[in-house]
Amino acid sequence: MKESSNYLKEMVENLLLLTKADEEIKFEEVNLKEVIEKIIGIYKNENVKIKTDLKDVYINTNKDYLSILLKVIIENAIKYTELNNENEIFIKLSDRAIEIIDRGPGIAEEEIPKIFERFYKSDKSRSTKGFGLGLSIAKRISEKIKVKIEVISDIGKGSTFKIKFS
Repeated sequence: MKESSNYLKEMVENLLLLTKADEEIKFEEVNLKEVIEKIIGIYKNENVKIKTDLKDVYINTNKDYLSILLKVIIENAIKYTELNNENEIFIKLSDRAIEIIDRGPGIAEEEIPKIFERFYKSDKSRSTKGFGLGLSIAKRISEKIKVKIEVISDIGKGSTFKIKFS
């Protein structure tokens, strides 16, 4: 019962975030390596290992929104990597992008534009938990903080979500 209540609470919070009116977003100089390391700490007890290639990279962004965006993509990477019976994801940081590489089942090319739509789940036959809201929230956040999300995927091999900074 408690798990169901938490599930519904999270869904409502995600819906509110997605529909929240635009507000003034405060930007500041942020070390991406520190943000990524903090988020990775949340998942240290998962069955999926997170390997990294990180360096200090500073950009002007909103740390809170960026953290939510990264959390959504990393959670998906973990979920779909586990679903494909694999056990590691990779996060790479360069001067202009963060790449999150999973070893999940991949996404068909024609499905990629749809994964950012509200309530969309690419494989309806799977019983994975989720609302189909995470990536639509990530997309909205990316627009607010002026970053671009690019997806490259190979069926059976996994997906790369690249968050590009201008």
